[in-house]
Amino acid sequence: MPDGAIRSEEILIAQRDLSIALAGAVNIDEAAVTCLDAALKITGLDVGSVHLIDPIKGARLVANKGLSQTFLNALLRLAMDSSQMRLILDGQPIYANAGSPPWNQIKGLDSEHLSGMGLIPIMHGAKVIACFGLASHKLKAVPIEARTAVELIATTVGNAIARIQAQEALVESEEKFRFLAENQKDVVLSVGLDRTIRYCSPAIKEFAGYGRDEVEGRDFLDFVVEDKDRRFLGDYTPEQAQKRDAMTVEFLFQPKNRDPFFVEIVTTRQFENNRVIALNAIMRDISKRKRAEQSLENNEKQLRSLMEAPANFAVYRLRYDPEKPLSVSVVFASPSLKTIFGIENPMDFDTWWDIIHEDDRTAFAQGMLISMNQMSFQRSARYCHPDGSRSGWLKVIASNTFDDMGRPEYTNGVVLDITGRMEAERNLIESKRELEQSEEKYRLLVENANEAIGIIQHNVLKFPNQAMCSLLGYDGNETNYIDVFKQIHPLDKGRARDAFEHLLDSDEPHKSLSLRVVARSGATKWATANLVRIKWEDEPAAMAIIRDVTNEKHLETKLRQAQKMEAIGTLAGGIAHNFNNLLNIIMGFTELTMSDMRPKTRSRENLQQVLNASHRAKDLVSQILTFSRQDSMEKSPINLGALAADAVRLLQATLPATVVVNSKIPPEPCPIKGNDTQIKQLIMNLGTNAVQAMNGKGGALSLLLDNVEAEAWELEMEAPGLLIPAIRLMVTDTGRGMDAKTLAQIFDPYFTTLEPGQGTGLGLSVVHGIVKAHGGSISVRSTPGKGTSFTVLFPRLEDAIMEAPKKPSIALGEGERVVFVDDEPSIAELGKNLLEKLQYKPVIFTSPLKALEYLQEGGEPVDLLVTDQTMPIMTGEALILRLREFAPDLPVIACTGHSDFFDRAKAAKLGIQAFCTKPLSLVQFSGTVRKVLDESQAKS
Repeated sequence: MPDGAIRSEEILIAQRDLSIALAGAVNIDEAAVTCLDAALKITGLDVGSVHLIDPIKGARLVANKGLSQTFLNALLRLAMDSSQMRLILDGQPIYANAGSPPWNQIKGLDSEHLSGMGLIPIMHGAKVIACFGLASHKLKAVPIEARTAVELIATTVGNAIARIQAQEALVESEEKFRFLAENQKDVVLSVGLDRTIRYCSPAIKEFAGYGRDEVEGRDFLDFVVEDKDRRFLGDYTPEQAQKRDAMTVEFLFQPKNRDPFFVEIVTTRQFENNRVIALNAIMRDISKRKRAEQSLENNEKQLRSLMEAPANFAVYRLRYDPEKPLSVSVVFASPSLKTIFGIENPMDFDTWWDIIHEDDRTAFAQGMLISMNQMSFQRSARYCHPDGSRSGWLKVIASNTFDDMGRPEYTNGVVLDITGRMEAERNLIESKRELEQSEEKYRLLVENANEAIGIIQHNVLKFPNQAMCSLLGYDGNETNYIDVFKQIHPLDKGRARDAFEHLLDSDEPHKSLSLRVVARSGATKWATANLVRIKWEDEPAAMAIIRDVTNEKHLETKLRQAQKMEAIGTLAGGIAHNFNNLLNIIMGFTELTMSDMRPKTRSRENLQQVLNASHRAKDLVSQILTFSRQDSMEKSPINLGALAADAVRLLQATLPATVVVNSKIPPEPCPIKGNDTQIKQLIMNLGTNAVQAMNGKGGALSLLLDNVEAEAWELEMEAPGLLIPAIRLMVTDTGRGMDAKTLAQIFDPYFTTLEPGQGTGLGLSVVHGIVKAHGGSISVRSTPGKGTSFTVLFPRLEDAIMEAPKKPSIALGEGERVVFVDDEPSIAELGKNLLEKLQYKPVIFTSPLKALEYLQEGGEPVDLLVTDQTMPIMTGEALILRLREFAPDLPVIACTGHSDFFDRAKAAKLGIQAFCTKPLSLVQFSGTVRKVLDESQAKS
């Protein structure tokens, strides 16, 4: 035999020895050294290396014999940049001598004294995962026989390296497996070889009613009902576990407090140090499927006697020719190889490959060839009947026997159809993918939620979303692991802690409470918190969902204040209305009497004092009606700046010298829609209140007016996030200030902090009524001992045109006939005297029914009807409605203590031309009557 020649028998023996050695390898480095030694021995070469190849990480040296590190580095740089390396990555070996390219490009080659060289790819399937680098100091080239041998060894090495890498990957994926198990609907189990249940997923609670603590640590057979299944599973010994791959088992399972039901368990083996240490299993309820199968079985009983049910496996025996190891003959093959797997002629071994899926055929054939030298082996692949009628997965489980010379002699094997198990594994993978998608959706939902969401465990906040960070005023990284209860208001902290501890200790799934949160800036925010009990990292915790309700709290407080003011205002308005009638009589007859007296008489001066007092009483009634929003208030575009300036001048004229007035009023107009008298009254009341707060000790009163943009909720508008152009009025004093208790009552009518006789307690309640009537808002800040600041916001009126006020005068009549109706005789008499004084012809009635009868008769022509609104039997509105049935064009003036009974639409519909507000004054009444008559005459 020539030098360097290698016999085929030696190759097979070397392969067998290598396979046995690699079976015990537990890491890549150990396996690589074993493979390199075998390759050098079988080829007759004396130096070499093994590199792992990763498409991303590149090449990594794992074994070396006889080559210097400098040479290996140079070889690696050349190989990675060369076209020959691309051939290696395509699975093609390269052989050459030291003088031919690309080897002659390596620096330092001469110092190595190498001649024959070779690069042989190590593959797993169709993928190159490593590479042999072999060389010789003696042989000029790698012998042909050695090439065949080392390429066969490379296949064995590839499978071994892939196996070890898979084991390492399995360890790394343990945490991923546990996470998947915790979220799997089916029950996930880990069972030791002594049948003790080492782990059970939480799904067991819904699956069978058991808690995990009732399952873990128990013998798996405790839950198996039937003896046959107990014997079968009990016979699965640790020795069998080392050899037997995954299995699928169905049996009758005993749940807690329920009838037994069928389950299916699909198992896989868990390795440690290349040995099986436990079985991991997925258990699912198949009771529905079993019922369906039983029904099918009952329907097929009559057919079973007519046909032979094929087995789901096939048995075979192969014999090898000692002189020709690749020559295989079939000793025995069961018919099911044809019926199940579609092999047309099971006795012809060459036809067996035809059923293997074309994408798996090469790798499967290589694996079977390598398995010839193994004691036992398992291989899986996809199969398909030649006619395409059936496809699935098969698994070959076999063992080899060897002759006295260690050559393979027979193979005894079983071919299993494992399509069902593979489908189960695919379902597991699909479940994992769906779980990952579900987690991603949940993460996006939490991150983008408006509510603040986080996990509370051991009083510490974990994994907050962006809304939680914003609520507490921290950046995302800063919020992790802060003490939650330090962010809660001291007055709410105990209640919140009790709720959290009660939730974790009780059976309640969730708990809700309202509390105040203190942000990092110190700002206090109202919030509602929903706590849901969960398990986090196997420990009790609570998921907190917190909603900021600060704005709602502000609006709720304002609503309560408004309701209280409305109730008091309704009562005050009713009293003021009746008082108005009395003032109407007093003031009216006083004016009439004074008009008939000579000036500068004692009697006239006395009556003037009565009239002055009546005007003060009228102002008081006006304040009450303003507070109750029952005053007759005509609104028009006004310049708040001009009114504020007039009010400041008036205040400066009446204030003591110890009070300094500072005002800042912009030169440009500050237009709003309102009543100038009431706005001026508002400013005067705020100024008077500020002076009284300084209690005669002096100080500073500041008035600021400017244009701002206010949020819609500040003006009590339902438009979240909208900014509204507004006019802001701020009145600030340096007086004694107020505490929280006083602040809560300042807008209540008749509430005052002054001594008896020094104030009515209506000033600020009137301010509140005026602000609300103008669609504005008012807020106050005060510090005891430092002063108080009132802020009023009015909606700004855009593009307003403001008219200058006209000076009032008495307008006389021209003898027109006027019907005057009021159920109060004194007011009716007053109306008669006023009309006569103004040179009209009055017709007076205290009964609206008699007035209606007079108007219907149509005797003397009537030019105008003046009627009170609030009258018994028939109101003024009802009188006007009856009048319009026969006198649709007769002018009408309505008299009332307030104008709430008539809005503009109703007045237009009834044909009311004007209103007169009680108490009647001569100037006001004369002007209104004259204007209505002139307009009526102009139309006719």
